[in-house]
Amino acid sequence: MFNEYRATIRRDPNYDDMTRLRVSTEAIDCVKKMLTKDPKKRIELNDLLKHPWLTRNCEKVRQMREAATLESVFRMNSLTEPLTKGGEK
Repeated sequence: MFNEYRATIRRDPNYDDMTRLRVSTEAIDCVKKMLTKDPKKRIELNDLLKHPWLTRNCEKVRQMREAATLESVFRMNSLTEPLTKGGEK
């Protein structure tokens, strides 16, 4: 079983089957970017959430992006809060 796992990891994915199944080129592009073996070249989560196929087809992704934006706004507010409340010495 371990040998099968190693062989699968080493093998390059075959996207021909996806094309034959009429999977959209945008979906194939998204999968390719997620399965890039080199972690430095692999798509990052923030970029993945902005991928055209996901943004067009996934309501959940839109909600996650909105939540991440709100979280960053809250985080920024918490960093500036002491300055706005007279926290200077």
